[in-house]
Amino acid sequence: MPGNSASVFATVYQCVGAAVILPLYCITFVWAAGKDGYNPSGREVRNSGMLLPVVVLGYVVPTALMFYPWNNLDFFQWSAAFWQAAPLYPNLFVYLASLAGTTSPASKNSNSVNHVKGLYVLTGALSVASHFALLYISAASGNPALSLSSVLLPDETARMKDTAHGLFWIFQWDFLGTFGAVLLWTWVSVVEMHRVSGNGHLTKSLAATVAIGIATVLGGPGAALSAAWYWRETKMVFTPRVKAA
Repeated sequence: MPGNSASVFATVYQCVGAAVILPLYCITFVWAAGKDGYNPSGREVRNSGMLLPVVVLGYVVPTALMFYPWNNLDFFQWSAAFWQAAPLYPNLFVYLASLAGTTSPASKNSNSVNHVKGLYVLTGALSVASHFALLYISAASGNPALSLSSVLLPDETARMKDTAHGLFWIFQWDFLGTFGAVLLWTWVSVVEMHRVSGNGHLTKSLAATVAIGIATVLGGPGAALSAAWYWRETKMVFTPRVKAA
């Protein structure tokens, strides 16, 4: 199941590029989830109570350290290098906890879902905060280089100015490719849940398109992803698996 190797995919895309690796993960996930053996109901997640703290310590903190405005260049380089393997740290923390005997068996389905949904609330809140920070900085700066179009849309003419502009251009395309793939994956997953529950109508697909689009504009693509997966976790609890025709 690709979910078990999500941290491996994430580590690779942090070193190679999310726009290259993440679509492969999305395709693998959709392929695995489409099998009859993938049963969304009655799931139990082992160590689900550890999800939130290990993700905060293993991924959120290293990411925050990387963005901290260090005055020392060595600190910045070390924090960036430390961040590269951040997707693996939560698994490492869980493994160390298991050695210490502090892990827990799979909890009941409702508890597992609540822990997972709590993680989506955190990621959604962080995404909304960063989204509004971007909008505020762009609107308040008065600097044309910080306008939304300059920040989000690659400029073919500017990328040849120097190395910094060239790297920025690469990161812009990486951003667009990453969230384009993620939003498409989110839409496919939502539509698939409607199909599995026997409600795979065209109106549901259109509604999902509108909802994801609105969430992306208001809260950013990360918030749209978190909201969709929060809804999906709730839906999966009460949805029996319908075999594909």
